[in-house]
Amino acid sequence: MCEERASGSLRTVSGITAVVVLGLAGLFAISSICNALWAMWVNDPLKSIGGLIPIVSLVLILRVWRSLHWEMNGTWWGLAIVAPTIAVVHVRDQAVVEMVLSPSWSIVLPPYSLVAVAYVAGIVLLFGGLRLLRVAWFPVALMWFVNPVPHFFNRYIDLPLQHASAVIARTFAHRSEEH
Repeated sequence: MCEERASGSLRTVSGITAVVVLGLAGLFAISSICNALWAMWVNDPLKSIGGLIPIVSLVLILRVWRSLHWEMNGTWWGLAIVAPTIAVVHVRDQAVVEMVLSPSWSIVLPPYSLVAVAYVAGIVLLFGGLRLLRVAWFPVALMWFVNPVPHFFNRYIDLPLQHASAVIARTFAHRSEEH
């Protein structure tokens, strides 16, 4: 009995390890998005918190999966999500697909966040199945925040607030010099 349990847990550990390794290896198919996210997290202090999101999401998905006793009820429908995601990323690598909303505001398609959510949802569905995807909806949706502060926020909210703060600070500094 003990040998069966040890053998079963060994198969479970090796199976989960294989799933995590295959999921991480699949990131090479969308490496341009991964590299762009890494560059954003490293170079922009306002967006650096986004680098923690994939780690937290992975830990939460594994925690939920453990609560389901590591059920491997994967479905090929996960591949139907992952494959188009990879294809769209490769099209994006070859040609710039951009939606121009105004001369100063455009969105490159697909957004990094959408690729992250689609990839993780596909991998969870491919290996864990629909039940795991339903239970792990929060960690999958959390991947939307790999880019925590969109560009329009910087341009239309953050920079004007910084400018207003500088003007107010300068005004107070000049008034204190007068007194």
